Amino acid sequence: MHVVVIGAGLAGLSAALRLIERGHSVTLLEKRPFPGGRAYSFKDPDDEGELDNGQHVFLGCCTEYIDFVHEAGAGDLFHLQDRLEVPFIRASDRKVFRLRSSWLPAPFHLVPSILRFGPLTWAERRGVLKAAAVMRVTTGSDDQTFADWLSEHDQSDTMIRNFWDVAILAILNERSDRVSAAQARFVFKEG
Repeated sequence: MHVVVIGAGLAGLSAALRLIERGHSVTLLEKRPFPGGRAYSFKDPDDEGELDNGQHVFLGCCTEYIDFVHEAGAGDLFHLQDRLEVPFIRASDRKVFRLRSSWLPAPFHLVPSILRFGPLTWAERRGVLKAAAVMRVTTGSDDQTFADWLSEHDQSDTMIRNFWDVAILAILNERSDRVSAAQARFVFKEG
């Protein structure tokens, strides 16, 4: 059977790979001049640095994605850190803040880093930790956005913008108002 797959994003590439594995011939169509969909890199016109968009930050719990990358023959092109370390760059002054895992066991491994997280006030840092603790023991809903869940758990717009949105955008390539509470909870709990 000959199959046409429309879109060479991660889902389209994965579908094409599965079809080929089953012996089908595949034509893969993509409107952009490159595959990858929302996962791509581009040159910054201001400083000519390379910027990443899409699934460039992933967690060890993203087993399907990791398996897909290996099956596609690109496993040697990515690196999974032994300990999480993610730089947050404040747009206004380009100051870098790092979220790092500590030696503490999960779920406490990020507590020291969050307590030092400069873009938030002390009260906001405590609020982030409180929401994270609630997230571990509650279930999120696919019918509720993560932003709505965060608001219900006393997360201010500043906290959402300066912490939660940066993290969820890097991991799921979407803002908290476009991700379900269930998706976000899964990512943070498993991560």
